[in-house]
Amino acid sequence: MNAESYKSWAKSYGPNVYELICMVIGTFRYEEQSYKSCNGILHLCKNNPKAFSDITAKICLESHIYTYTDFKKMLTKLINEKKTNRSETLPEHKNIRGKSHYE
Repeated sequence: MNAESYKSWAKSYGPNVYELICMVIGTFRYEEQSYKSCNGILHLCKNNPKAFSDITAKICLESHIYTYTDFKKMLTKLINEKKTNRSETLPEHKNIRGKSHYE
């Protein structure tokens, strides 16, 4: 793998992921040193929804954070926030009986 292959792989996850990978590659003195970080970030993107990955990449770019570790922390935080924001109540539906039905 080389820088161009990581960039083309990143394009499949969104423009922000692509931009993040470009920045990661640019932060190291020798681009070969960045390949491990790029590989880690892209594998996290592979195992999570593309929308979450792209949003996380945007947050990293805005914060000028270009490391695998910080990307992973932010992605995990974003996914956990979405899980806790789910509604815990049942939706209103005419076939759902309430407690008054059993009294």
